Amino acid sequence: MKPVCLLLFLLGISAGAYSQQQPVLISVGNMQANPTISIYNGYTLPVEAFLVTVETPATNRPVSRIYYDIHLNYRHDTTISPGASQQVPLPHALGQDLPVPTLRAVVFADGSTQGDAAWVDELLHMRKILAGRIEQVIGLLQNASNQKLTLQETLDIVRKAREASRNETPSATADERIRHEQAFYMAIRNLEHYQQRGGNASDSSRSLDHLTHVMTVWLSDLQAANPPLKPRAAGSN
Repeated sequence: MKPVCLLLFLLGISAGAYSQQQPVLISVGNMQANPTISIYNGYTLPVEAFLVTVETPATNRPVSRIYYDIHLNYRHDTTISPGASQQVPLPHALGQDLPVPTLRAVVFADGSTQGDAAWVDELLHMRKILAGRIEQVIGLLQNASNQKLTLQETLDIVRKAREASRNETPSATADERIRHEQAFYMAIRNLEHYQQRGGNASDSSRSLDHLTHVMTVWLSDLQAANPPLKPRAAGSN
């Protein structure tokens, strides 16, 4: 078995509070066909989110961005405790040199951040987009429940709202598009699941109320996250 090759990259510490602490580190494990990125938390607080950019080694051309966030990816991503690491796949093309990942921003559990302010803002910007779309979907579900609409009627409404959101944001980046779509996708997937189970009007009403509750809990989690969501500054990255 070939030994794992590790390449370490250090995210600079700009705040004095971190000067006496080991910073968050990123490493790449070249494990044949499945290379991974490992984020090590050397600080005293849990990490709740980080942003990594991935670029080609020869031209520094952007390949992708990785947004790891316990609030964006609710109940999927988990906090990284002090002294622990989190592994995520490294996007790459087979037969080519591995791209270079760079740790751009970190958000700790108390809302303190590490990294350039523009990149931190980029990470929080995704939370703001998602929160707005979840709020929109909750409104649609509540109106459907109040009007005692069927699951199919509700599905049609949510799908139309998703299409409208695409038309409203033609200049959204690929990463922003994911956040615009995320809440709609979750609602549509669950409504389709409820519909497949069948049931009467009472069952449909309970399904809508349950989905509304789930989305409301998710929104509350985003709204309670630190640092608080604020309007994005003009001209930000």
